[in-house]
Amino acid sequence: MHRDFRHVAAGAPALAVVLMLSVPRSVGAADFVVNSAGDANDAMPNGICETGNGNGECTLRAAFMEADNRPGLATTIEIASSVPVIDLSLGEILVDENVSLVGQGALATRIRRFAGSPQSRFLEQTSGELRLQRLTVSGFSVATSSPGAIWAQGDLSVEDSILESNQGGAIRSQGHLEIQRTAFAFNASDYGGSIEKQGGTFLIVDTIFEAESADFSGGALYADGTSGSIVSSLFVDGHARWGGAIAVLESSVRILNSTFSGNRANADGGALFVRDPNNLDRPVHVLNSTLVDNRANEDQDATGGQGGALFTEPGETVSLSNSILADNGEWIFSPEAGGYVLRGVECHGAVSSNGFNIVRGIDPFECSISGGTISVDPQLEALVYNGGFTRTFALSPTSPAIDAGKPSGCVDDLAFPIPVDQRGATRHFGQACDLGAFEYGSLVFEDGFDDFGTGRWSSSVSP
Repeated sequence: MHRDFRHVAAGAPALAVVLMLSVPRSVGAADFVVNSAGDANDAMPNGICETGNGNGECTLRAAFMEADNRPGLATTIEIASSVPVIDLSLGEILVDENVSLVGQGALATRIRRFAGSPQSRFLEQTSGELRLQRLTVSGFSVATSSPGAIWAQGDLSVEDSILESNQGGAIRSQGHLEIQRTAFAFNASDYGGSIEKQGGTFLIVDTIFEAESADFSGGALYADGTSGSIVSSLFVDGHARWGGAIAVLESSVRILNSTFSGNRANADGGALFVRDPNNLDRPVHVLNSTLVDNRANEDQDATGGQGGALFTEPGETVSLSNSILADNGEWIFSPEAGGYVLRGVECHGAVSSNGFNIVRGIDPFECSISGGTISVDPQLEALVYNGGFTRTFALSPTSPAIDAGKPSGCVDDLAFPIPVDQRGATRHFGQACDLGAFEYGSLVFEDGFDDFGTGRWSSSVSP
C-alpha cells in the first residue's frame, strides 16, 4: 500500500501522518475480543469475558480483569472494529500481568474518559509487560503532579498510536519504555507534558511530539535518572519553564536524526535543558539533528532565560556532532528599544563539538564550545513532509550543510555508522554526510516506507 507524504500540506498537523497510517489490520488470534463500548466489570474470573453470565458482552475492563486472572500467561486483547469509541466511567483499569491491547488503527479505535465522570487515568500497570498498538488514548485527567493517563511501573511499549489531550501527562514510566510510530499532542503535566521517565531505560523512534506543555520541566519529555535514545523524531511547539521540548536530570540521553522547532521555555533551554547537580557525569549526545527557531525566556520575564536551543548547567556538557543549531534565541530587555528583543544565541553552558556543526549564533561569554563550529546560515527549507514519518527541514541546493559532516563518515558516540537520515533515506552521499537530520539528494521512499516485508524501495524520488 502506497502513502505519499509529499501531498501533505506544509502546515498539516502532526496527527495527519497517523491518519494515513491508521488502517485496520488483522492480528493473530486474540484471547479476548472487546465487543462492547460500555464500561462494566467482568461477571466472574472464569476465562470467559462477559459482564453477565451468558450475555456475551465483553467490555475493555472485563477483558483486563480476565487477563489478570491468568497469572504467568501473556494475554492479547483486541478491540473489535464494531467498537470505535470506548468511554471509561468507572475509574482506572489495573494491570499486573503481561498484556497486549490492540486496536483497529489510531483513528479507528479511541479510548477516552467519559465526559462528566470523576478524574481518572486510563491504566495503572503495577508489573509485567504492557503493549499498546493501533489506538488513541485521549481526554484522561488527573492532577498535574500525579502520574498521567498511563502509569507504567513495569515495561511498556506503544506502537502506531495517538496519545492526546491528557491532563497530567500521557505516560509516567518507571520500567523500560519503547515508543514507535506514535504521535503525542496537547498533553500537559507538571513534569514531562507527554512522558515523565523515571529510572529504567527508554527508546523513542519515529515519534511526533506536538504542542505539549509542562508547568515546570520538559514540555514533551522529562528524563529523570534514566538512560535512553531518541531517534528520527520531531519535537515541535512544546512549552515549559525549563526545557521547552526536553528536560534532562542526571540522565544519559542520545538524540539522533531528530528535529526540534518552535519550542519555548519561559526560563532556560528553548528546546533542551540539561542539569546534573550531583555530578554523576551522565552524557548527553546530539547527533545529526536540527534545532531551529526555539526560544528561551518566552514569557519575557525580568528574571530572564538563556539558551535559545539548549542550556547546560555548570558541570554538565552536551556533545554536538554533525548537527545544526540556527535561528534560536533568547528574549532580553533592551533599554534602547524600550522592551524585549530577540537575541540570536543558540546555547548556554558547556558544549563539546566534533568540529562539524553549524552553530549560527554564539556568545562566547554565554556558551563555551570546544572543538570548533561553523557560524553560517544553513539555508533550510520549510518544515514539511519530505518522506518518512515526520516533517523535516530539507536543505536548499546551496546549503553549506551539504557534505559538511565529518569526512570519516556519520557515526554515533559509540563510533557505529549512522546509515540513514530522519526520513530513513540513505546517508553519506558525496564527500561526507550532510549536517542535521536531512540528507540532501538522497533517495527517499515515495510513500515514506518500504514494501512491507521486502525491505526494498517501494518507489524512489529525490527531494
